[in-house]
Amino acid sequence: MKACTGQPEGFSMLEILIALVLFVIALLGTAPLLTSSILNDANSRTASAAAASAEAMVEQLKSTGYTNVANGSDSVTVDGVVYNRSWVVTDVTANALREVTVTVAWGSANNHIAISAYLARPS
Repeated sequence: MKACTGQPEGFSMLEILIALVLFVIALLGTAPLLTSSILNDANSRTASAAAASAEAMVEQLKSTGYTNVANGSDSVTVDGVVYNRSWVVTDVTANALREVTVTVAWGSANNHIAISAYLARPS
């Protein structure tokens, strides 16, 4: 049998409650970081889909050929998000080089991406 020395062993209920309150406060402090991370992930996903849509349109316009490419616009829906694509064709040099700029917009006016490519007249 162990003799009682007067020193209590272990933690008191008050110490455990204080530690638990501090732990909960620390967890609540990370909650805004979690929601911010989720929103940024969703924004990145829509921006990646917009970039992929712009690249697909650039490839489609390149396949139409130098003489047949023209300005235009359309809309594409991916995962419930509507992407408005528009493309502008400008002559860089007379009868030799054209620039095709595809702009994709979604959501608010601040959400857009633009990709440019050059088409050369076949020799």
